[in-house]
Amino acid sequence: MPVNIKLTLSVVLVIVGIIVGYWQARLGQTLNMWLAPFLACIMVFAIWLFPEAGGKDGDKRRGRGPRSARATAAICRRLGA
Repeated sequence: MPVNIKLTLSVVLVIVGIIVGYWQARLGQTLNMWLAPFLACIMVFAIWLFPEAGGKDGDKRRGRGPRSARATAAICRRLGA
């Protein structure tokens, strides 16, 4: 994932976590008041820590990549869908 998308997503997550925490505090929910910002921080940490999921480089060359539209249409016709 590109860095600019990670940064934007991180900022949005932090803002939403703070807003939800404030909203829960206004409702008198003391546990949720801390839980929402904490979970937002964990999500931001996970975005930056774990790499984007993807296949191996050789998968596409060996025919193990995503199916083509033609192959998918043929399978659907065969199954009667």
